[in-house]
Amino acid sequence: MTNVTRSAEQCAALALDLAPMLMSLMRQELNAHQTLDLSVPQFRTLRFVARQPAASLSNLAAHLGMTLPAASKLVDRLFEQELVTRTTATTDRRRVELTLTVRGKFALDLAVITAQARLAEQLADLPEQALDECIQALTVLRTCVVPISRKQEERT
Repeated sequence: MTNVTRSAEQCAALALDLAPMLMSLMRQELNAHQTLDLSVPQFRTLRFVARQPAASLSNLAAHLGMTLPAASKLVDRLFEQELVTRTTATTDRRRVELTLTVRGKFALDLAVITAQARLAEQLADLPEQALDECIQALTVLRTCVVPISRKQEERT
């Protein structure tokens, strides 16, 4: 059994509380920019495929926490929009590999830039010291969380 401190529990609670708020902000930004025409699951899919070139449909489904048929329908829509390509793996005909198209990379970059700009506007009134502390804290948090998410992706 691990020795979890009260501070670690508070930090975890705040991080979990913040995640839906950030997704809500992302949803608002995606809805506000008609040129993007992306849902949050589509955005998350593009982001995952960008980070995991030649990711499988199974990896994506596990990452998004959805069934394989639901992930397949999601990818079908992105394929129709020419945002991703689907290819059959040369080593396993049952494996479908996903890759971003140039248009998909552009859509993802635009979505990230607009959401990041919106969040930066909301943070702009904070004192510089508070912003520096946020950067430091989020950097530390990311180093703790990234290895967990990579291990989960490797298992799928």
